Parts: sequence; C-alpha cells; structure tokens
Amino acid sequence: MSKSDTKKSPDEQSADDFAEAINQQTSESLKVKLLALYKNQNQRDDILEQGYNESFYSIEYGYHLKYNEINKEISSIINQGVRIPEYWKRVIENSKFFTVNDKDKEILKHLIDIEIKQDEADKKSFIVYFIFESNSFFEETVIEKQYIFNKKEDAYLEAKSKEIKWKGTPPNIKMVKKKIKKGKTSSTITKEKKVDSFFNIFEDEQNDDEDDDDNEEKEDDENDISSEAEFILNDLVPFSMEYYLDIQKLSALDDQIDEDEDENDDDEEDNHKGSKKRHK
Repeated sequence: MSKSDTKKSPDEQSADDFAEAINQQTSESLKVKLLALYKNQNQRDDILEQGYNESFYSIEYGYHLKYNEINKEISSIINQGVRIPEYWKRVIENSKFFTVNDKDKEILKHLIDIEIKQDEADKKSFIVYFIFESNSFFEETVIEKQYIFNKKEDAYLEAKSKEIKWKGTPPNIKMVKKKIKKGKTSSTITKEKKVDSFFNIFEDEQNDDEDDDDNEEKEDDENDISSEAEFILNDLVPFSMEYYLDIQKLSALDDQIDEDEDENDDDEEDNHKGSKKRHK
C-alpha cells in the first residue's frame, strides 16, 4: 500500500485542508499570519480537549458513581421479598429502543437485574451487566458488554462483549431450508440466517476504516453504538420504572400537546399582527 493510499485521520485531513487553503494565498506575509492563527487555534483546541473535557469527564464520573448507588437501590426494591415479575423484560420491550423477537421475550423473562460499572482508568467508558437467573437458554448467568469511549471523537465508537454459550439455537439465528437445482435434480439444504434480536447487541462492534463506499454505513454504526451506550447509561436503567409502566407515551403526548399549543400561539400572534396591519 502506497502512502497516498493510506486513509487519513480526520485531524490529518483537516490539517491538509488548512495547509492547502493557506498555500493558495498569494501574499507570503499573509500566509505567515494565517499559519500563526492556525497554530493559535490548535492551542485552544488542545486546552479544550486536555483541560475542559478531562475536568468534565472527572466530574461526570463522580456523579455516575453516586447514580450507581441509587441504581443498586432500584435493584434491591425490585428483587427484595416477592420479586416484581418480568420487570426488566417489560422495561426493555416498552423502551422500543431494541428489537425484541418472540424467542427474546422468553429469554428476557429470566433477566433479574441490570448493573452498570464505570471504568476507573477511562472514566467515560463503562460495562453493563445483564444478570439472569439460571435458565435453559445459555450457560452464563451474567452477560456483559463494555462500551469504550473515544475522547478525541467524543463518542462511544467501540463495544466488546463476552461470547454467549448458547445451549440451543441462538435467538438471532433462524434455520432456513433452501432448494438447490442441478439440472433435473434438486436438493434441499439448511442454512443459518441472521435475524433481528435483542441479543445482537452482544456482538463486538467497532468502526474500522475500510472502503470509502462503506463510510455512510459506518457512520450509522458509530451513531448506533454511541446512542445505545448513552441510552442504557442515562435512560434505560435510571428511568426503568417509566418504561415498566409505559408512561413515557404520556410524556411524548404532553410534548406533542405543548408543540401544538406553541404552533397555535404562533398562528394567533401572526393573525393578530395581520389584523393590526389591516387596521392601520
């Protein structure tokens, strides 16, 4: 692979764009000044990245540790004494964030807790533990997924999971029979087909740089990983009761009512202004 074929990082591409734009200037003295301004901007970016962001991450990490203690109380309330049956199954289904198929639903009946643990060294990264009671679907009682934060991109770009040891056919696999014709004869083969499933999230995800044609798909993957991490961390667990009761629909309805009222107010204001103009 030649040097020109090597894919550049966003920072390298940005630097090249600035260099090209500055070199297009005809005045040498102007080039010098613009280069000085570019270096000045980089200093500011470095302060932001190494100073503000790191301070913010540290503060946020401290709050998440406190949140985790509250989350433990949630778990205790749900499971103490007579357990709330199928609590987390209902939470995940009602969230509408994940695709849950029929086989998933049977498995999720055995999900008894979801715990989050922050990474002490990398304060934005975290591991989420899905804790199950013993069941006939897989050997583990704890399935974990790690979300790895990329500080440079300010997003979760990578996720790692431990392999699930299924006792039978996984819920994200469907056995499909397919007929193959060879001349006058035909035969039937059985193939595995990947299907939508909640348990698809327990597969390693990473946004690698490959062909340019895949850029759009990779951007979607990046958004999926980051939005999934943010949803679990900041929404699914802390506000699980709202999903259990399915009352987030009411919140959405309230938002829609507020939007409609705002639109009506705007219309009335426009009509009032029009009325004023007509009377002038």
